Amino acid sequence: MIEIGKSKTIKVRTKKHGKLVFKTDADGNPETKVVCAEVVRCTRGELDGHYGRDRGRKLVVRLKAGDVIEIWPMGTRQRYTAEIKSVFSWMLRNAANKAQLEKARERKVKVEQRRSIRRQEARDRRFREGCRAQTLKSLAGHEIKSIGQA
Repeated sequence: MIEIGKSKTIKVRTKKHGKLVFKTDADGNPETKVVCAEVVRCTRGELDGHYGRDRGRKLVVRLKAGDVIEIWPMGTRQRYTAEIKSVFSWMLRNAANKAQLEKARERKVKVEQRRSIRRQEARDRRFREGCRAQTLKSLAGHEIKSIGQA
């Protein structure tokens, strides 16, 4: 495998009578050419509406020498470059943030359940206290009437 950005000398081949043969120069030596190992690929999916004027375009990715990644929307001149280490670091932070947010969501659900239970208990307590107060008022009114009638 050729490392990204490294050049490699290869012998040039051509087809003769349906077979691949090495191309030779006038002296009979095989011709060679230098191949640079830049990798360029296009994404399968297109950008959605969140990307403004670039929506509907595919992304083109190039791995360049010096461990650099270059990305641009197909058919445009706007290029964005970053070191591969930076992209990897961002991916790790992103994964850590997702895990942290998931734990926070779970904690939030538990807290909401506890609050819901406390609210229901408080409603029940206020209801019972209200019933007791009404019962005491009604009993107090009967005692006063009975004393006054006697």
